[in-house]
Amino acid sequence: MKIILDEHRDLLRKMIGCSIEFGLLPKLSVQSGGCLPDGNFYDTTKNYGSFYSSYLLNLRMRRNDNDRFWITISPGPDSPIKPWSPLWIYSNLGFDNGNVKKDYSFYEESIGSEPKGNETEIASQENDFLKNHHFDFGLNLMSKWLNSEKVTQIELYDCSPYAACIIQHNSGKKWCLYAEYDFEFWINFSEDMITGIRENCKLQEIIK
Repeated sequence: MKIILDEHRDLLRKMIGCSIEFGLLPKLSVQSGGCLPDGNFYDTTKNYGSFYSSYLLNLRMRRNDNDRFWITISPGPDSPIKPWSPLWIYSNLGFDNGNVKKDYSFYEESIGSEPKGNETEIASQENDFLKNHHFDFGLNLMSKWLNSEKVTQIELYDCSPYAACIIQHNSGKKWCLYAEYDFEFWINFSEDMITGIRENCKLQEIIK
């Protein structure tokens, strides 16, 4: 079994060199404890911080030229499809073209008018609208990153029955997400969790 499919790897590679402006998650749960990829490294003396759990994470990525795109990460689908992998990464064009921002009646009520300008200017206005009104669409905003922090490396791990992903930035910031096969996943920003994954799970691939 592959941790990710080839086309999903290409999308992770697309993240290298980009910054993360913010994340949007549905049904976000924030807890002081959470499931771990390997119970062997759970240690109550360590500081794991907060565990953010949901069933998918939408990341608004930004290139050096200010071009934006969306990457969505979720557990592999709970269905007998082939090929299948425990981590599912796909390009979310819906945030740029879908109904979540095309409900201009709500936009006009909130902003006072429909977005105006060329295609790039309209997309920028719509994205700003989505960031400011995310909760109206049932989405929770996660803002843990700086625009200056570029993604430099992504590590993929097999922690059966979990798959884990560690994302590193040029600032030294590291964070991880891990998914139990077919179920929700957890996001964590602590060094202890990253150390535990690296020490106890099988490294499958490094993307950089």
